[in-house]
Amino acid sequence: MPGALLERKGLVVSLHYRHVVPARRAAVREITERVMSRRPDLVLVAGHLVFDILPRVGWHKGTAARWMVSRLVRTLPARRAVVVYAGDDASDEMAFAALRGRALTIHVGTKPTIAEYRVRGVRDVQALLHRMASALAS
Repeated sequence: MPGALLERKGLVVSLHYRHVVPARRAAVREITERVMSRRPDLVLVAGHLVFDILPRVGWHKGTAARWMVSRLVRTLPARRAVVVYAGDDASDEMAFAALRGRALTIHVGTKPTIAEYRVRGVRDVQALLHRMASALAS
């Protein structure tokens, strides 16, 4: 499909279709769902103009984020440990939920979210991280 991009991310494959003409986006969904119906070993996670295709292993971004935080917290000095998770896609909502009370969760954008905080864009995330790092260094 012209405009579609398949991105290999190791165990996950992302099908980006934001550059597909709007009139053809429903066809992308139909084709993807047809292919996925023949692959019960895979899970389809819909995001904003992207489909993530991952193995059905009982893990998702939330499970992985919680696992990483539990390992990180053991190795960092407790008084200086700040875990931040920022994301802008539907699949990040799983991590926001899993990290509630364990991390600072930030949604990037204007969509509804369960993240604790929200910023407008990537530059705001960068500015926030810079301010946090400066505060921790002092």
